[in-house]
Amino acid sequence: YVALNESRNALACLMGIPSSARNASATLLLARLLEASGNHRAAASAHKEVLRGTPIVLESAIALAQLGTPVREIFAIQPLLAHLPWLVQLLHAHSAEGLHDATRAHEAFGALGAHFEGSTHVLLHTARAALFRGHDDEALALFQRARDADGNLVDGMDVFARGLAKADRGAELGRLCRELLFIDRRRPEPWGAVATYWTMRGEHARALEHCERALSIDERHPFAHQLKGSLLASLARPEQAVYAYRKANAIRADLDSFIGLVNAYLHIEKCREALSVAREAVQLMPNSARAHALLGSALCAQPNAQDKTKRAFAKALALDPQCEEAVMAAVNLNAAERNYQGAIELLQPLLRKQRRDAIHSKLGDMHALKHDFTQALAHYHHALALNASLKSATDGLERVEGMIRAVQQGDERDDALHDAVANGLHDDESGGTSPPFYH
Repeated sequence: YVALNESRNALACLMGIPSSARNASATLLLARLLEASGNHRAAASAHKEVLRGTPIVLESAIALAQLGTPVREIFAIQPLLAHLPWLVQLLHAHSAEGLHDATRAHEAFGALGAHFEGSTHVLLHTARAALFRGHDDEALALFQRARDADGNLVDGMDVFARGLAKADRGAELGRLCRELLFIDRRRPEPWGAVATYWTMRGEHARALEHCERALSIDERHPFAHQLKGSLLASLARPEQAVYAYRKANAIRADLDSFIGLVNAYLHIEKCREALSVAREAVQLMPNSARAHALLGSALCAQPNAQDKTKRAFAKALALDPQCEEAVMAAVNLNAAERNYQGAIELLQPLLRKQRRDAIHSKLGDMHALKHDFTQALAHYHHALALNASLKSATDGLERVEGMIRAVQQGDERDDALHDAVANGLHDDESGGTSPPFYH
């Protein structure tokens, strides 16, 4: 039944075996199936049963940490585990991951990586934590190191594919898809990667077909549901996108699913629902700067919520001064108040991070609004040198050239110049797949 992807039948068979008659392998399989079905409490009980009888089953210890069981309780169940310092650190890292504390998880997995440099498990989880924090360049490097360590690695490669697409590294993404399909076509990750490739090419209908194929292999693969939601939103089917994102979140709560839900609700003008989802994200991930930035984005659509919006973005920046979503939103707020120098000062530190093309483009916008056309042109050209297809930079360059011509013709009205750039501030550089607050 498991091989046929008939999880319900497999679960029914295992549940029919008395607990006293189940061996460790059967109980571990039961725990996996219960966890996959979303019955986390029963899954935790099964994992505890495994751990009591078989202390060397680290999978159960890790699963318990990720399901929210306190590490001290895991050691109380199986005291032998507490005598291995590296395992103590590993369980604390997974506990932080399960609690959606990406900063603590990132630091803990990073420390483990210094001792276990070739561990694909540690590399993949460090990469996921880095992605959650918005450290895209670091995450991509870690995913690549994991692939270098194991050429047949499939786990997490659809997430890696999304990162490559976001970084506009199409040639690498194409190679990754070919290699994954050669390794194992019976896993959902290769088809998710292929769907991401066609999404990057702008062929959303074709991408959706491959996404459905991934789900036909594993209907509970959260990334495939996330990607399906993004594709449905791109195909102007936001109501269906909401369902896909909710399915992804039901399987495993994830910030990207919350972001997709908020965007889909805002698209169909369900602002109250968008705000409710954003608040749920903050409640689940109180230490996430990106979650607070998402709340700020949802508050932007609410009437008379400007002060609350500013507080949400301020909280995000206090948690992480380089949270790109929060910085970009704060930049737009500063631009609306014509505090262009303040916006520039917020953007400058981001040049040391990822997506430098988008940062240069936004800096070009701010310098244009300051009437510093020389700097504006320099930043737009720099952005296009990094990414020749970046629409925001191309549009910005055209606007500034038009503004320069207007100045030369004597039309230097401040309002006209401000509106010319401000009207283009919220253009979507990525073709509509990123959240609106991202820019």
